[in-house]
Amino acid sequence: MTSPSASRSAPTLLLDFDGTVALGDEPVLAYAREVAAAAAAPDAFDRVSRFLEAGVDDAHAVEDGYQLVQALGRAAGLDRARMSRAYLESRAGVTSGVVPLHAAAGVHAAAAAVHAAGGRVVLVTNAPAAGLDGLLARMGVADAFDAVIGDARKPDGMGTIVDELLAEGLAADRIASIGDIWRNDLEPAHARGCRTGLVDRFGRRRGPADWVAGDLGGLVPEIVAWAGS
Repeated sequence: MTSPSASRSAPTLLLDFDGTVALGDEPVLAYAREVAAAAAAPDAFDRVSRFLEAGVDDAHAVEDGYQLVQALGRAAGLDRARMSRAYLESRAGVTSGVVPLHAAAGVHAAAAAVHAAGGRVVLVTNAPAAGLDGLLARMGVADAFDAVIGDARKPDGMGTIVDELLAEGLAADRIASIGDIWRNDLEPAHARGCRTGLVDRFGRRRGPADWVAGDLGGLVPEIVAWAGS
């Protein structure tokens, strides 16, 4: 992952996409619609809608709406292949711009601080890689990123990415991973001694993090201080 613009002592910021850089509930609701239709279970959509208001589901301990959709689909008897098809169908609308998304406040401020320190900003997402560059451009944040990694297969893929950065010679504390799903975005980095920032929309704090805020904008002061240290 070495790039000409990033020295081994410079900071590397890893940012999640959905729920961190990209905000808006329409993508997960589109996924819920696809699953509800495939499972002939219209109540699944209603449950996801309620979860997005309060962050709690009566039957499933989940961290975000996507996890709840997956749990409801499995409970309704959908296999992995059908769930994957429903997800890809919903993402097609996101990629085309039919399903709206908007960029979180703070994306450019965080990136500017890292770039000022000679570092790099990498988007790491489980969302399909196809169409990501165009989506970031429509959101107005494409220029914030030095690299974009889609189909990342987090959490295991996040561990692999961090291991590659460490193998380049970066100190663990010069790598920071920011995201809204502790297990996917933070746990692999935390286990390797890296800095972590949790976007905790519902204030539940699922695991340890160096920095916590309700959205990415709230983490900018900590990111700026870390990048310049």
